[in-house]
Amino acid sequence: MIRTLKAPRNPDLLGRVIAALRLHTEQRRPRNAGDRALATALKKAKVAPKAARRLVGNLEERPRRVRDRLLGEVAKPGYAPAPRPEPRPMPTLRTEIPVSAMVGGTAVHGALNEIFSTDPGVDRLPLYTVRYQGVFCQEETSWDRGSSSDEIYVITSVVHIDAAGENITRTERHPQGQGAASYYGDLDDLDERYGPVAAAWQGYSEHPVSVTSVLFEHDEGDPDAYRDEVDAIVKVTIAVLSKLYPPAAVLALAHDTITDAVNWLLGTGDDVISTETVVLPLSTLELYSSLQWSFYIGERRIPVIVNGQTRGFQVAPYSTSLPYHFFTLHQGSGARYVVVFDVERDPPNERPVVLL
Repeated sequence: MIRTLKAPRNPDLLGRVIAALRLHTEQRRPRNAGDRALATALKKAKVAPKAARRLVGNLEERPRRVRDRLLGEVAKPGYAPAPRPEPRPMPTLRTEIPVSAMVGGTAVHGALNEIFSTDPGVDRLPLYTVRYQGVFCQEETSWDRGSSSDEIYVITSVVHIDAAGENITRTERHPQGQGAASYYGDLDDLDERYGPVAAAWQGYSEHPVSVTSVLFEHDEGDPDAYRDEVDAIVKVTIAVLSKLYPPAAVLALAHDTITDAVNWLLGTGDDVISTETVVLPLSTLELYSSLQWSFYIGERRIPVIVNGQTRGFQVAPYSTSLPYHFFTLHQGSGARYVVVFDVERDPPNERPVVLL
């Protein structure tokens, strides 16, 4: 699949990711203490060398004129980033809005410190699980090599900071599970696919959790190879940013850098619809795990018939059977898809969240 290559939002950070991949695959030798520390961090993060080599190879297969025009020096094999980037304004940390708590214009009120704190006497944070639930096709792709339907899969990569201050990444391909196919077939407008329900992340974290989901339309690529490559991209991006910025800034910068890296470094056998990231603070995890599911409601276009002729369309709600607490919206290649997730808590939170 031909991919539309775009100038990166931050060429310096993408260049640092590319240079780190070359460092990890020994295509570039460490030049200073920062390089040596980064090389150690990448080994500790267990970035797969085979996937890293494929990513660099994919970049080098891009047309040279396009690389020179859109990336410049950062794509060249000998590029060595400066020890620290120039100061730049930090983007706002984008957190997921608790959609399922905003029903009919109501808002969540209350003493948040009390609602979101753990119960007295509990000596550890609760165990949270972010679970993948399924996908909904609002509109299928406009072109799929002559096929009348889409073949879709999702790769999730979730990052959290553990008690030791280390960034931990978990990457999964969905659908997953014993006997599950590597992608969903025959998806058309208004189709949905539920499950297999699977954990995208599970852990204890007093810090925000970053959930990245990449939606693919399958053509000729290997979904599991893409999973390994997305995992490498996220781990390298987090390692690079962690050497430069504090944790909150890492999460704020990660989305754009990961999106650029996916666009430039992944192979073109399958089409990337889009890469989306949401950030879930502890308070939001606590809120979601206290709420009942909502069922995702999409839209459908109903023709307006006048005197036997179609005079336009009106939009009406379209109910699905997909339960969710939050979702990511993916648009690209003429398609619009929604990937839905929920949050569980152990022990369960028995305190009600009151909607006023």
